[in-house]
Amino acid sequence: MRTIQMVTDALRSALSFGDDEGTDSGPRTAEIDGKPVQSDGGVEMASTHDDQFFQPVETRGLRSREEVEAIVDDSLQQVMDTAGIAQRIVDTDFNVIRQNRRMKEMSGVGEDSIAEVYCYQQMNNDHVCGTDDCTLKQLVDGEEDRVEVEVPKETYDGEEVFTRIIAEPIYDDEGNVVAISESFRDLTDVKQVADDVEAVASEVKRGNLDVEVDTEGLDGYHRDMAVSFNEMIGVVQRAVDEVAAVSHQLNDDSATTTDASEDLPGTFGDIVAELNEAASAQLEEMERRQRVATQVETAVDELLDASADVADSSTDISDLANQQSEHMSEVSGEVASLSATVEEIAASTQEVNAAATEAESLAETGKADAQEAIDVMESIDEAADEVTDDVQNLRSVVEEIDAIVEVINDIAEQTNILALNASIEAARAGQAGSGFAVVADEVKSLAEESQDRAGEIESMVTTIKNDTEDTVTSLEDTNDEIAHGIDIVEGSMSVLEDIASHVEETAEGIEEVARATDDQAASTEEVASMVDQSAQRAEAVADEVEDVAAVNEQQVARINDIDETVARLNDAE
Repeated sequence: MRTIQMVTDALRSALSFGDDEGTDSGPRTAEIDGKPVQSDGGVEMASTHDDQFFQPVETRGLRSREEVEAIVDDSLQQVMDTAGIAQRIVDTDFNVIRQNRRMKEMSGVGEDSIAEVYCYQQMNNDHVCGTDDCTLKQLVDGEEDRVEVEVPKETYDGEEVFTRIIAEPIYDDEGNVVAISESFRDLTDVKQVADDVEAVASEVKRGNLDVEVDTEGLDGYHRDMAVSFNEMIGVVQRAVDEVAAVSHQLNDDSATTTDASEDLPGTFGDIVAELNEAASAQLEEMERRQRVATQVETAVDELLDASADVADSSTDISDLANQQSEHMSEVSGEVASLSATVEEIAASTQEVNAAATEAESLAETGKADAQEAIDVMESIDEAADEVTDDVQNLRSVVEEIDAIVEVINDIAEQTNILALNASIEAARAGQAGSGFAVVADEVKSLAEESQDRAGEIESMVTTIKNDTEDTVTSLEDTNDEIAHGIDIVEGSMSVLEDIASHVEETAEGIEEVARATDDQAASTEEVASMVDQSAQRAEAVADEVEDVAAVNEQQVARINDIDETVARLNDAE
């Protein structure tokens, strides 16, 4: 990363006192008029010089190259360990040469075994590692100067972690990539929430409302989003339950009404058939009586037989009339019961109509709640946009600070060089330049301290920049999730509008059923009246048949008297 490169450059500058190669860890050498000034382990000594002002100068507090490298290395490790995400540095041979604490926790590879594990063994993905998409390969080949990718990675312990990886190159003085820096952000929880919401949304889209997003283990924004989504499903579920209950009751009542109306024609048909049968029987009997009366006039014996037949038939007719009267009474009771059932159906229809009206009101309430949810999400979206703008402004400020720190570094380096030159000039001046040498040493110390502080500031600025980039990315993801939530709520509103439309159509159907039920009730009352009249007529017929039977008996008696008289007359003759 850029910070590591700048720290390396600063270390090289601080340790290259006239040594062009900057790699010698032995005594450092400065030259005065071609003659060396040696420094061994923190003590600088100038050799004999022709200048009359020259004298040996001892500078205390300096450290060897190894000590400075160790301090810088330890500071660099501390900076990496304080980072909020997992980080590692990988050389071009796929060796992990440095990692921070979070990288160790994520991968399961400690410092004792890091030297034995390649980068693709520590964090592996078959679709990236060993292919042209390898981050190290892309950066070393110069295809990219920064690689960012989101992929699942299998850790050394065998655990799968969904991560966002940001990889950047580390260059040497000649611009060659000697290593890369990789940052890993764990997106497992975020992906889990997104997958859960997507799965639940798919179920809701298919009509299954008995689902919800699991909020266990979630916190902050993700928990609030999941809870809001579950509450929205609950509102839709309650509205659908109300409509389903009303529809179920309507279907039951409609089925009952249909069955009763289908039974009415059959009942009335049986009544009419029985009445016709009775009337036909009565007509036939009257014709038979007419024939018997004629036969009585022609022959007494035939009349006697016919009268006996008439008596028997009258008895049968009387029994039939009584049975018909009883049957008509039963029919009258059934019609009365049917009339009561029709009235109950009418009352139930009114209740169903009221329930449908209530369901329509609930659907409208659900639409209002959904619209309110959309308004809230849009407000959140606007707030997220404002935060994004603020973060963008912060990024600009951080970049300005970074530029200022670079200027401070340059000034410190120049000051350090000037202080070194001043020390040399003070050495030339001899005793007269001793005070100037002290000032030069102090300036040099201040320059080095400024350079160290600038390096620390630059490290912190880099961390802030990385965090700012992550924040911008998270806000963009948040905006996408909010937009997705708005789409889902708008889809729910469409469903509620369909429910309201169907409820309105159902209410109209209920009103039509109510009107038909009223007409049916009126028809049932007319049928009941007709059945009562038929029953009364059947009773009158039964009475008349009994009277006929009595008359027939009298006629038989008279015929017997006539027969006896004829017999007596015959005997008398």
